[in-house]
Amino acid sequence: MSVTFEIEHRIEISPAEYIRAIHLDREFNVWLHEEKLGVGYREIENDTEEGTRKIEMLPSPDLPDVLRKAIGENFKMIEDGALEGETYRFIIHPSRFADRIQVKGEMTLRPAEGGACIRHVAVTVDAKVLGIRGVIEKAIEKNVKKSLTESAEYANEWIRMKRG
Repeated sequence: MSVTFEIEHRIEISPAEYIRAIHLDREFNVWLHEEKLGVGYREIENDTEEGTRKIEMLPSPDLPDVLRKAIGENFKMIEDGALEGETYRFIIHPSRFADRIQVKGEMTLRPAEGGACIRHVAVTVDAKVLGIRGVIEKAIEKNVKKSLTESAEYANEWIRMKRG
């Protein structure tokens, strides 16, 4: 059984600008991941014309001890995503249990008053790891929600800095 969740945040930029100036912008993503989130970050592929990207992250997730031992010290994730029409679809590949953990999601944006947008992200987590499935799914949900909330806050900070 998988876990599905959704989360929304208001970001003070239009939907069209969000994709170009935030989501696919290399400068913002390095700043966000390395300076603000403290996560190792490497861009493998980023095609702003096509709306595709592949990035590697080296997070320090908040995990129960049993999971921390299971994933080891050199844990990383690769996000592989593409803009399909108005929807950005992505798959996250963890370095450990990649054949037994699937994290998929999609992000949509809708206009909000004042030239802002509402970023809506829906995620499905499916772990097939005997004995710790539920623990893994709940930990991933907690960490993804935290990361998305922080990234929205920092996106708004970035926008304020760039607008002066």
